[in-house]
Amino acid sequence: MGTEAVGTRAAELRTRLGDLLDSANPLGHAAVLAADERAEMFAEGERVLDEFGFNSEFVPAELGGRLRRLDELIDVLRAVYRHDPCLGAGYGVSSFIAASTVWAVGSAEQRADVATLLVNNGKLAAAYNELAHGNDLPGCEVAVTPNGHGRVLNGRKEVITNAARADALVVFARTSPKPGSRSHTPVLVNPAAAPSPAVVALPRYRTDGLRGLPLAGVEFRDCPVADDQLIGEPGHGLETALRSFQVTRVVLSGMTTGLLDTALRVALRHVSSRSLYGGAAMDLPWVRAQLAAAYADLVVCETVVDVAARAVHLIPAEASLHAASAKYLVSGLVSRAVGGLAGVLGAHSYVRDGATGMFQKLVRDVKSAAIVHASRVACQQAILPQLALLARRSWHDTMPPAPELFRSGAELPHLRWDRLSVSAKGLDRLSPLVLREADRDQGDGRLGRVVADFADELRNLAEECVDLSVGQLQPSAGPRSYELVSRFVTVSAGAACLGRWRDQDPVAVAALLTRLPLNGKRRCATPAPEQTERLLAQLWQRYPSDLSH
Repeated sequence: MGTEAVGTRAAELRTRLGDLLDSANPLGHAAVLAADERAEMFAEGERVLDEFGFNSEFVPAELGGRLRRLDELIDVLRAVYRHDPCLGAGYGVSSFIAASTVWAVGSAEQRADVATLLVNNGKLAAAYNELAHGNDLPGCEVAVTPNGHGRVLNGRKEVITNAARADALVVFARTSPKPGSRSHTPVLVNPAAAPSPAVVALPRYRTDGLRGLPLAGVEFRDCPVADDQLIGEPGHGLETALRSFQVTRVVLSGMTTGLLDTALRVALRHVSSRSLYGGAAMDLPWVRAQLAAAYADLVVCETVVDVAARAVHLIPAEASLHAASAKYLVSGLVSRAVGGLAGVLGAHSYVRDGATGMFQKLVRDVKSAAIVHASRVACQQAILPQLALLARRSWHDTMPPAPELFRSGAELPHLRWDRLSVSAKGLDRLSPLVLREADRDQGDGRLGRVVADFADELRNLAEECVDLSVGQLQPSAGPRSYELVSRFVTVSAGAACLGRWRDQDPVAVAALLTRLPLNGKRRCATPAPEQTERLLAQLWQRYPSDLSH
């Protein structure tokens, strides 16, 4: 079980970086940990990415880059994040987030200029965040205002990756004092071209995880803004952000799974060579169950991301649901799984050097998964306003979704940024799959019971959401509304796993679904003994070089 595309570029990059856990690799864990101790970016890793032309992965093929499909991009990013999450987050992800705004609505000249910058190993920074407002983009205070000779940009953006070393910044700015969703526009700023001191880099922020990440702020002081620096139609910045985030949230979720992949490898190497209580640690039932559970969580995350990435290409009008769901679910499951593996390693989970030294870094780095780019709450808020319409229009439909949604690696149509929509308008072709599957013979009694539970959960959600008031669908809604979103994400994830794996391995897919808790039915469960052994067999097959022989 596994959904990564195994593309040739990802394989080449893995070869260039070498095996992280190989003590003889000069780019391996010792060098990564040394950079982390110094709170610096992994310089040798950045050099390898420069030589590889890594930024070209973010540039559409028609503009001279390599970006054709999201699953391939995710595969390449995952290779970097497996090696060092800080390198993955700090080298170029901010460039992709910023560039996505330009790919979505930028002019031909802006698209060409940004493509050239990235292909030549330049860096962009996505300057959206303001500490006073967090994910509340409409509350943005950085503003473009007239000054008699044109326009100027003023204000501070903070906690921005690569703010101090970016060749250009995409700045989310207020362009009208009026409240509402038509008062903001992204602006393309070249710090080197601005008069001094119009763009001032602020001091770096120190962090617990991702210690080397170059986070800083930037202050704009009457920075001139020409007409050709405005990205897209003036006033449509919020809509542009919400659309482009649908792509970047899926990609960052896929990248994050690389961290859990490495955590599993470290844990597997440790227990496969360790003796406890007079026998092999690997033979202890609790250890086997924890390894199987973490592997199941990894497969769930990879499956959800793969289906979401394919959905962006195949059903872009519904991508707002799948992208936010993937970001919310993956960040939570990866953190949970790493915590479970920490229990397997015990005291070795916080040792800062040696064979397991990488794990304590992963424990710190994984905290960022829930907040980098968009918090889990922000993802819930992208789905929350859509619940009532989804309940009325889609959650009683038993028509099967297109099978192409689950065919990992199969051909995909061209990515159409212009077809992404802020709202799915009540359309959801994925979640109702659980209703159809509940009427089928699953070939495994345990799976049949679990699928029936998922179908009941969707029916209950439909009943509870159909009459939600406007106030219950707003960011200011109470905890119950947010819990409804969480329950929807769980059902959607279950549908993705069923669609992808049901016909291949009913025993294993039942184990995947039991890792997703259902409201009022059951808590998250460790796999049953038969499921544990099935999952472990797949785990050994995936990581043969990490077993002691």
